Amino acid sequence: MDIATVPFLVFRLNGAVCGVRSAFVREIIWLPELTPVEEAPPYIAGLFNLRGRVVPVMDLNLRFGHKPRCYRASDSVIVIEAEGSLMGVVVDEALDVNEIPLSDVEAPETLSGVTGEPHFIEGEAKIGERIIMILDAAKLVKHGGPPLAIAGEPPAEVEGEAGTFSKRPVFCPDASQSERELFRDRARNLSRKDEVESRSGLVPIAVVGVGGEILGIDAGLVREFADVRRTTLVPCCPPHVLGDMNLRGNIITVVDIRGLLAIPTGGPALFKAVITEMGESLVGIAVGEVLDIAYLRGEELVSAPTGGVADKYIKGTASYAGRLMTVLDVEKFFNEGALEVNEEV
Repeated sequence: MDIATVPFLVFRLNGAVCGVRSAFVREIIWLPELTPVEEAPPYIAGLFNLRGRVVPVMDLNLRFGHKPRCYRASDSVIVIEAEGSLMGVVVDEALDVNEIPLSDVEAPETLSGVTGEPHFIEGEAKIGERIIMILDAAKLVKHGGPPLAIAGEPPAEVEGEAGTFSKRPVFCPDASQSERELFRDRARNLSRKDEVESRSGLVPIAVVGVGGEILGIDAGLVREFADVRRTTLVPCCPPHVLGDMNLRGNIITVVDIRGLLAIPTGGPALFKAVITEMGESLVGIAVGEVLDIAYLRGEELVSAPTGGVADKYIKGTASYAGRLMTVLDVEKFFNEGALEVNEEV
């Protein structure tokens, strides 16, 4: 007898691991600049323009009665759609999509005893050793009622010095100038109505940070992003091969491109991998951080000067959040054997 399973998007929120049914997820974006809303509930962080549609964004930390925290450029927004309405929720990180048997989702009886009703909690599930709190997407979109205090935690004081985002004149006032420009660029890109219809004029670029440099990778080559938790050394491989890692049963070879690009290796550690699909092989390009998915017009990409060893792997440069972004020719890395993995003794 087949067991009914449902795909859930799993994400991290304030140290906890949560999930929401994937059927309600319209898209996942990096946190853009939000427009504060007067007279909105304090847990509504603001609004943004998603290709012509105004989307309110909920701060789940405040909605669940926790204290407010500063937003980070690494935060994401999960855009949820229910009954024709959209609602964004700010999360620390989108982790994965997992198939969970419905029989493994237990009703939140303990929480309902505290709050009187489950509210936004659909249930709890276990994936491996992790307990996942499943959120009710339809109720998130409706977001009615006063802020909640769960597990006996008193509601956060959102008035006074901390303030609420609905009463702040600017979004994320504690952000640095470069972070503000980054938030603003994201909002500008998301507001473009022709983004979907005119893809021929826009090139999606995965923006990453490596050794203090801003690099761009053609998003069409990117399968996903992943954490580099543990790698296994591969014998008889060149130094740019960091090792193999297991990603949901797939063996991914993780490579370091800093040497090819003359980027010093003594900088920040490489905790993320850009998983690219080259033919029948999956390769992870190690990076320090994943910043954004940006859209460039052809005229925004300027040809890079030639002469250096690394220049043949560069498509050009473009401005990104007030900094210079180097757009890479990743296919040339592999076509010319620069990232070849030699496992022969």
